[in-house]
Amino acid sequence: MTSEAPNGGARMPRWLYAGLIASLAVNLLFVGSLGGAFLHQRHGKPHGMSMRGGEDAGLLGFVRKLPKDKQPAIREQVKTARENLKPLREASSEAWLAGNKVLSEEPFDQEKVKAAFARMTEAETKLKMAIGDILSSMAAQLTPDERQMLSEWREMRKPRKKH
Repeated sequence: MTSEAPNGGARMPRWLYAGLIASLAVNLLFVGSLGGAFLHQRHGKPHGMSMRGGEDAGLLGFVRKLPKDKQPAIREQVKTARENLKPLREASSEAWLAGNKVLSEEPFDQEKVKAAFARMTEAETKLKMAIGDILSSMAAQLTPDERQMLSEWREMRKPRKKH
C-alpha cells in the first residue's frame, strides 16, 4: 500500500530517505579519507614541521626552535639564502625537464641523452653544494647543543627511500 505524492507519483518510504542520507555520509567519509591520504602522501610534512608552509617551511621552521636572541639574525640569513638559491633551483628544474625531453625524442641519441643528464647532474650538484654552504655557514653560528638540534632536525627531514 503506497500513498500517492501530490504530483501523482508514488511516494518514497521514510526509511529509504534515511538510508540514502546514511549512504551519502559513508561515501563522503570514504572519499574524504582517500583525499586526505592522497594529500598527506603528496604534500605531507614530517612530524614537528609547520603545516602552514611559507614562513615556517624548511629551515625557517628549525630557526623557531633556536633561542629567541639568535632567531632574527639567522632568520634573515636563511631568507637571503632562499633568494640566492632560487636561480639554482630553477636551473636544476630546467635541466631536469630538458633531460626528460631529450630522453623521449626520436630517433634516440644516447650521446645527447648522456650530455643532457650530465647537465642535469651538474645543476643539481651546484644546488646541493650551495645548500651545504648555507647550512655550514649557519652551523658555524650555533652552539654545540644547537648544532645537535640541527642535526636531529635534518635527520627527521631526510628523504625516505621508496623501494
